[in-house]
Amino acid sequence: MRSDSASIFTNIVKNRRHADGVWTEELSNELKLEEATASDRLVKEQIRVMVGKRPEWQRISLISDVTAGLHDEAVRRIDAGEVGAVDGTYAYEPIDLMNFSTLGVATTWVTALNQADPNITIAYTSSAYRDPQSLSTSSALIDLCNELDEAREERSWHRTYREYAERETAMSCPAGCVLIDGPIFTQNLATQDMGRSILDAMADMNKDWVGVIKDLRGAQSLTKWIAYSLLPGEMCTVDTVSESLAERFGVNSGDAGKWASAIDDAFVRVVYRPNKKAFAIECRRDFVPMAMAIIMADSSSTIGHEMPVLMNIADAKMRRFESSAIRQNLMRRIADTDYCMGMDIVDERNYR
Repeated sequence: MRSDSASIFTNIVKNRRHADGVWTEELSNELKLEEATASDRLVKEQIRVMVGKRPEWQRISLISDVTAGLHDEAVRRIDAGEVGAVDGTYAYEPIDLMNFSTLGVATTWVTALNQADPNITIAYTSSAYRDPQSLSTSSALIDLCNELDEAREERSWHRTYREYAERETAMSCPAGCVLIDGPIFTQNLATQDMGRSILDAMADMNKDWVGVIKDLRGAQSLTKWIAYSLLPGEMCTVDTVSESLAERFGVNSGDAGKWASAIDDAFVRVVYRPNKKAFAIECRRDFVPMAMAIIMADSSSTIGHEMPVLMNIADAKMRRFESSAIRQNLMRRIADTDYCMGMDIVDERNYR
């Protein structure tokens, strides 16, 4: 049974205890790490036993066994430009103005042979500011206020739009296999009609998509625990993407839940530990061996960051955008244009 936020908060309040320490070292010793690590070891052992009872394709395997005989073909595809990587970033960070919110997103793709110039788009939560005459009635003003409040309360739209733009760029990449930073099927996109549409379009394309998940801290518990229980050189298919999203949304999640349940079961989530740190990928089940072979063949030698070099190149291209500096410049221009609005929208801490 899924826990709701109220029961989680109740447990937090009931399980709290007084901390005797005040200073940094004292407070850091308040967490009983011995108990936590002992529990961690026990759960890992139990997870490995549980996984051993699953169907063969969902058991722990050696990466070297799964990718046996595929290394040379993986290298050939990478060198021939048949594998691409996509990344995105905020060209400038979100800005909330009086009658709309805005942000800039930059995306790009790279292969071993070619790369695209950054594609930059500027997004707005409302276009009403372009036609002030349309706000001449009280009802129109109230409607705009409600629209703006919804956008500002639902802060995930920033990330959702960036994910959407990244997938548009991925679809334009000429490579037959495209590596995407993060899951292919994100919860943010799954909750939006246009998000579901672009994911459906990707699934229908004759391309091999591989979502590379670098950070598992925000993953569902089963994904994290199976990943944490792996030894170096091991991998395991956790579940289908459909099962994972359907579980996250729950049974009463409307269109998003129904859509998640209908995702092609061919897409799976796989966790793997190439060395010290665990990662995950999403792709079609029949492409898992080649996806892992490509990732291992193009892997960075940096311990703890065994990411494909192509992804690191795409990431480096995106790092040229100093989003905070661009945002500051925009804020300065706003203040120059309308000093009063500039004062109102700037965080008061900036004046301390």
